[in-house]
Amino acid sequence: MRRDAIGFQVSLDVEGRHALVIGGGAEAEDKAARLLDGEAWVTVVTPAPGAGVLALVQAGRVMLRQRAFQDEDVAVADLVLVCESDEELVQRASRAAAEAGAAFWANDRPELSQLAMPALVRLGRARLAISTGGAAPALASRLRACFERDLGEEFAAFVERLGVERERLLESEPDPERRRERLRALVDGFDLRITVRYPGGAGG
Repeated sequence: MRRDAIGFQVSLDVEGRHALVIGGGAEAEDKAARLLDGEAWVTVVTPAPGAGVLALVQAGRVMLRQRAFQDEDVAVADLVLVCESDEELVQRASRAAAEAGAAFWANDRPELSQLAMPALVRLGRARLAISTGGAAPALASRLRACFERDLGEEFAAFVERLGVERERLLESEPDPERRRERLRALVDGFDLRITVRYPGGAGG
């Protein structure tokens, strides 16, 4: 992708897919956790796993290859994520992924990546993806923190209640249109008001 490309926003189904995460720091931990949320099979390759990655390994959630990346690591991968900045490593992993037919992403290297990785707000079962099209990743991260702070547990609980009611209606209401009307009625009155403060007091 070009650095300024907006892309086509989709949610990738990774359930049962093999994902390879290269790196051992906080970025690798975040990407591994997001893949696990999607029920992917995750392998992490790094000679220096951080505490977060080790916690996932010790919990039996990911497989760890505690060594430097090797090209053959991508052999069964459907998706390869590089969370390191080493140029030789990024280039080698990119070539190996292309030869294996795996989708590829590298941190801050959109020109080598087939997908973008937006900032992700986690609120219970709800997920809000935020992207600035590469213009301001720091702003996307800031927006994520604001949404998580201001919506928080109450919003997560609201989404959970909606999910429970939807499952109940799927069983009890056979008519699709009436079911949709009742589901829409559950969110009638929901509103979100946003107050924005820009650095320096003005946005632009």
